[in-house]
Amino acid sequence: MALAASFQPSMVELSGPVATRAKGAVRDLDSAGDGGIRAKRMNGKSMNLNEIDLGRYAPYLFRSIANRLGQLDSSFLSEHFGIGLNEWSCLTLLGLESDIPATRICEVGGFDKAVVSRSINSMEAKGLVVTALAPNRKRLRLINLTPAGRQLYRDTRAYAQQRQLRLLAGLSAAESADLLHMLNIVHANIHDASISELTSGDTFGSRGSAKSA
Repeated sequence: MALAASFQPSMVELSGPVATRAKGAVRDLDSAGDGGIRAKRMNGKSMNLNEIDLGRYAPYLFRSIANRLGQLDSSFLSEHFGIGLNEWSCLTLLGLESDIPATRICEVGGFDKAVVSRSINSMEAKGLVVTALAPNRKRLRLINLTPAGRQLYRDTRAYAQQRQLRLLAGLSAAESADLLHMLNIVHANIHDASISELTSGDTFGSRGSAKSA
């Protein structure tokens, strides 16, 4: 399932090498050579990257980018708009869709129900959303933005659009369109996939170790 056409995830500018540590190793991530991975040391010895090239391993790249985006966006949103990242994610979807239950936010954003519940409660306390029982379904609560919530959505929408432009800087319009198209394909692939489906069920043993040939 692809995201709503007008929904854009949080965007920030990434520039320069990013340093990270893993198991005592220091790797400089950049855009040049070896898939963007340059090994420096592991316990004083050179590392063998033949087993897995993180610069070409999509799950690692997705998580690394998401973690960095989350850190930067969380700080910016809290300082300038008084909301957290999870609240902003709920706010964005509610700006696109009206009268929706919390389960819809979970479905689109891939959130845990408890996370959405806490975010909605916080937003309700801040006067950003209102909830009401659905007319024909007991116990189903529908969520809508208040006028204050809709104004905040408009304010943060401008921020999100600016972030996307900065993140995609250096890509042509065609390249940006291709990237977003491919990301939506990946999003659809993973939406209903289980771990067993993603690993084909025949690569790993019961404890996650690779089977011997």
